Amino acid sequence: MNLLGIIQAAGTGLTGVGAIIVIIQLYQRRRQFQTEFEDGLTDKYRDIVYQLPVDALLDDSDTDGYQGDLEDDYRYIDLSNEQIFLRQEGRVSRSTWENWKTGIENHLGRDDFENAWEEIQNRDPESFNELRDFEDDDKPDDPRYWENPRRARLEEYWYRLKRF
Repeated sequence: MNLLGIIQAAGTGLTGVGAIIVIIQLYQRRRQFQTEFEDGLTDKYRDIVYQLPVDALLDDSDTDGYQGDLEDDYRYIDLSNEQIFLRQEGRVSRSTWENWKTGIENHLGRDDFENAWEEIQNRDPESFNELRDFEDDDKPDDPRYWENPRRARLEEYWYRLKRF
């Protein structure tokens, strides 16, 4: 092999390595943007929760609890609906969704939120469809799979492969 052939082979190899590095950097950049996006929603959650009465968050049954003031509860329910929508659209990771799902279930299981959610559903039956679907036992636990259940098997396989 002559010098020109060696240089061409090396160049081809370096081009391939460069392409792999670019792909890895793009993947890492995408994950960074997604993490920043998810962190922003976490900050929004904290802002809303700080406005809620502590008794409602602790589900303290010794207090009066729900007083019919829906402003703060409404904001939390709206955020929960948005979180479900964002997972449905694939805008948040599976691990973040698992955390959010647990929080939504815990909050909506508390008397104050449960009563507020019931009143909101009665007063505005056309809104918060994602949250209504979330409560539907016939749907998968992950909103990402509501539209295409076959996607669940593929993503589950990929998720396990990545963890391996």
